[in-house]
Amino acid sequence: MARPSRADLRHNQRSRRSSRCRKCGAVLMAPSFRSADAEAFLSTLDQIHLVAIGPNERVSGYDFGNDLSAALNWAERENAEANIYWTVNSVRPRLNGKPRKGDIRAARFVHVDIDPPKTGGAFDKDAIIAAMEDLRTPPSFVIDSGGGLQAFWRLDGPALNLASIETINLQVRDFFEADACQNIDRLMRVPGSVNWPDARKKARGRVPSLAKLARDDDGTVYSPEELAAAFPPPKERPAQSSAKGPVSLPPLVSYKTPDDLGLSGLDPIRLAIEEPPGNDRSGDGLAVARLMANAGHDDATIMGVLLNPANRVSGHFLDQRDPKRAAARAIATVRADGPQEGETLGPPPGHQYFQIEQLIANINRRNGTSVPQPAATVISAPSRDPSWLHDLGGGLRMFVDHVTSTAPSPQPWLTLGAALAMYGAVAGRRYAGPTNLRTNVYSIGIADSGGGKDHPLRSTAKLMIAAGLAAHVGGSKIASGSGLISAVTAQPSILFPIDEIGFLISAAADRRRSPKHVTEILDNLTEFYSMADSTFLGTEYANKTEKPREVIEQPCLCLFGVTTPAAFWSSLSSSNVMDGSLARMLIFRSDNDYPNPRHEIDAVDFPADLVAHVQAVSQGADGHTAFPLGEGAVQRPKPYQVPYRDQAAALRARAMREEQTAMLRKHQGTAITSIIARLAENASKVALIKAICDNPASPSISTADLDWGYLVASQSVETLMRAVREHVSDSDAEAKLKRLHRIIADAGSAGIEHELLCKQARFYGSRRQLQEGLDFLCEGGSIRVDTIKRSDITGGRAKRIYYDID
Repeated sequence: MARPSRADLRHNQRSRRSSRCRKCGAVLMAPSFRSADAEAFLSTLDQIHLVAIGPNERVSGYDFGNDLSAALNWAERENAEANIYWTVNSVRPRLNGKPRKGDIRAARFVHVDIDPPKTGGAFDKDAIIAAMEDLRTPPSFVIDSGGGLQAFWRLDGPALNLASIETINLQVRDFFEADACQNIDRLMRVPGSVNWPDARKKARGRVPSLAKLARDDDGTVYSPEELAAAFPPPKERPAQSSAKGPVSLPPLVSYKTPDDLGLSGLDPIRLAIEEPPGNDRSGDGLAVARLMANAGHDDATIMGVLLNPANRVSGHFLDQRDPKRAAARAIATVRADGPQEGETLGPPPGHQYFQIEQLIANINRRNGTSVPQPAATVISAPSRDPSWLHDLGGGLRMFVDHVTSTAPSPQPWLTLGAALAMYGAVAGRRYAGPTNLRTNVYSIGIADSGGGKDHPLRSTAKLMIAAGLAAHVGGSKIASGSGLISAVTAQPSILFPIDEIGFLISAAADRRRSPKHVTEILDNLTEFYSMADSTFLGTEYANKTEKPREVIEQPCLCLFGVTTPAAFWSSLSSSNVMDGSLARMLIFRSDNDYPNPRHEIDAVDFPADLVAHVQAVSQGADGHTAFPLGEGAVQRPKPYQVPYRDQAAALRARAMREEQTAMLRKHQGTAITSIIARLAENASKVALIKAICDNPASPSISTADLDWGYLVASQSVETLMRAVREHVSDSDAEAKLKRLHRIIADAGSAGIEHELLCKQARFYGSRRQLQEGLDFLCEGGSIRVDTIKRSDITGGRAKRIYYDID
């Protein structure tokens, strides 16, 4: 190959030193090497070893010892084309080239490399540095590499135990959820040098930039023991070992399908393999591995399923550089908290999963109440008296007690819905359940006008403001889908207290008549609900410079809205029932629209212990840092994982999902399956919030928490199911028919006479149409009519009385 001429080299150098403006196309000059900045930094090192990595991965490196002048001249010359790095730790003398681990003689620093999120979006470096400053052991200095941030903790002397320093690097890396750069022979960017992006980074819009000190070196030093104690232990490396021992990797993978496992068509394992949700492919793979491990399948069988291209769940693993290793990590992860190979995690001998009716009856029996179980009802409504309040304590109980005691028209059931949404927002991004479930809930309080629903609505915002959490309170109205995204971007853990939410749902669900910016509200609410444990990536726009997409890590949007029955029932449609948007909401229908009023109520401030409790939840679990890089939207939080209190609680959680599956199979093909499908999830979320409110410092989920959460969620499901049967229709004729049926059903066992029915059913417009509706209901077996002849003395037409028999 011919050697390039000096003119070619100068042309290449000019090409690298310039770029074009993405708006106007003008040529922009790249920054140049800043010798003064490099000198100020390199002069602090007791040994200067530099490495240049240029085009085509050309690598050169030299040990300059203490010769600062020679190091600067070499760095400036090489930086015309190559990226310049310094070796973090001391190397063997006169090492020329890029060091390896065997070349490291002593450690000088603990370090971490934090790159911008690969999902795109803003990268708030100032917020990250400010968060580092709040650490008990802030870094000695921070370098802005031109892309990400590199933080360093200077050791109080040369550390010869390199393995221990690399372990501390791993602790810091896991704490910040940073890149895999914990190796002891790490190279880092020299401040004052130009960061030349490679072709891959250029394609993502990166341009040449200057590395610099983002936080000056303050001379702080730390002992390795001090740093090891300041950060949590490193996460277990599941690819190597787990609490249950190493994964048994087969030398050859034998592909398996659900048919090979003998799974039925509706078996949960088959569904997880063939129809994974797809929002989090890594999570889908873990779910299959966990289900199969719990069912007693060995590692080789699980790996055969995860790597089989014929199975949809294999997509995540086959996209990895080493699919077999990725599958092994997933299996090891579930083995760490599940059964050993060959075991089955199932119910103990003699255990029978509760049926829903039996479950609620057992809970009510413990509360000293007894509720009849109507045979035709899928879910039996819990007692309408406040028996659910008997098992309630902690912050939820304090909020409900205070708000109802200060309400002109107390509505404890609606107040509970407000409390769950408020605490869900306060705990947002700070806590996660055992299965990574989050605290984001949508609660809807329903009561008639003048029934007292506004007091709990206003109390949520007032309490959060009193606790210093005003920034976490969203607006009382949502005008558009983009406005909703902007609010969550500004505050990723947020509560929206919304009055008359029934009208909002009705407008957002009407895709034929409502503008797009309104219908996007319901779409975005639905998406945010499912993205609480992952990354919301927003919308891609053509002009990415002026309008980049919004990226929000683990958004926790909570909502408490109140509405009247008429407004909410009218918002129901077959579309928002089938797409599951309504099923995500917890419905709190008042059992008494007009409770006994309270008089002469004085304005009372929130009790100090209630305010302190809200603040305690907002601070998260004791000893756990949920936001190592700050609380911004693009910073990825590390929520405290709330465990099950014992094995009985874990089994109870499984039982709830089994009960849900049984109900789905029973109602397969009907419109209410989308409502039932959220039962176990909502119950688990309610149980998680209750556990956090009971003990914010160190919560754990008990069997009682899960039973109580299931009771709350099942009443919501029962309310929605009844509403769908009575109110949802796809045509005006069906709506009129259901309205007619409700009039007869509301008359109760006494029935309703034909004359009175005609007055209340004038919406039919004519007697003929009304009679056709009555005939349809009679023939369908929904109502019956009794004809009573008049006495001979009175004469006249026979009296007709209609009764509901559904």
